[in-house]
Amino acid sequence: MKAIFFDLDYTLYDQWQYLWGAFWDVACVIANQCHLPAETIYKSLLAIWNQVGTDYGYLFNDLLNQLGLYTPDRIQRCVDAFHMHQPKGLTLYPRVDEILCDLKNSYLLGLITDGDISMQQSKVKALNLEEQFDLILYVRQISLRKPDPRIFQYVLHQTNLSPAEAVYVGDHPLKDIVVARRVGLLAVRVMTGEFRSLPDDPFYPPNYYLASLNDLPKIIHSVNTFVGI
Repeated sequence: MKAIFFDLDYTLYDQWQYLWGAFWDVACVIANQCHLPAETIYKSLLAIWNQVGTDYGYLFNDLLNQLGLYTPDRIQRCVDAFHMHQPKGLTLYPRVDEILCDLKNSYLLGLITDGDISMQQSKVKALNLEEQFDLILYVRQISLRKPDPRIFQYVLHQTNLSPAEAVYVGDHPLKDIVVARRVGLLAVRVMTGEFRSLPDDPFYPPNYYLASLNDLPKIIHSVNTFVGI
């Protein structure tokens, strides 16, 4: 085992920290344009999100339809505000910083994150992760989206590694685990965040489960021991 690749959102930190601020920015954009109280819009937005979740692609459409304010221009303003949010004070899950520092002494560490590039870059910067990884791939930079297996093939090519030499750690059973398994990587599912209750794909389940990243070094050690490293 030579490399460990990580997902970002809900794997290394609780993405709700970002959503809380970004949703407020969206509410303020609508409030300023339509002369409505931002608090009311914010509560409506949270109520819809609690029903549909992050993977739903029409959150702002539903919000504006509910408020009777839908126009294509306002949708774009909401999307822009969400992506342009500049988070402050994001924090990693407990001990993640320490774990990454320890693992980097022995392994190549990579971060593979999907979503709007500027948005994901702002998260990485707010979490002070730039120096923690040998490779950071913003998936949209290569015009792909999870769960496209070409993402992992690209990373393996860039690092000159075979699938058997790498582990991928993520929280989403489809976007993270299935695609990693299909390419041939060992897949570790962290049961944290919004998607922890989603079922595994029966054909591509994770090789390991973690309640948190705290036990990841033990998993990596057991894998290396098993293969005789």
